Amino acid sequence: METRRAAGFSRQKLGYTRLVAEAIEAGGLPINTLSRKPDDEGCALFTATPGVGHWTADCYLMLALKRLDHWPVGNRALVRALQALKGLQERPGPERLDELGEHYRPYRSVATH
Repeated sequence: METRRAAGFSRQKLGYTRLVAEAIEAGGLPINTLSRKPDDEGCALFTATPGVGHWTADCYLMLALKRLDHWPVGNRALVRALQALKGLQERPGPERLDELGEHYRPYRSVATH
């Protein structure tokens, strides 16, 4: 635990990390089979674990599972970037983000970096 504290983990983050480990161990978060699940199901499994939000689930899918076409519509940085790139007056909502993301298929994850 001291190693994680030294790495900058807060007490709350340590607790959430423990809950994730327990979920994996109990089978509620089947980490070994996530690569075979569709994006929406993988995100749902992650976010069902306390302390794990969409940002964490999206990052896991894109970075750990190397999903090239995952589109994290809830990511604020993506929203702001597309707003600026497309010169939009208002921040695009999820439906508009999906429309804008079609241009980047099948490499939407790559476009988010």
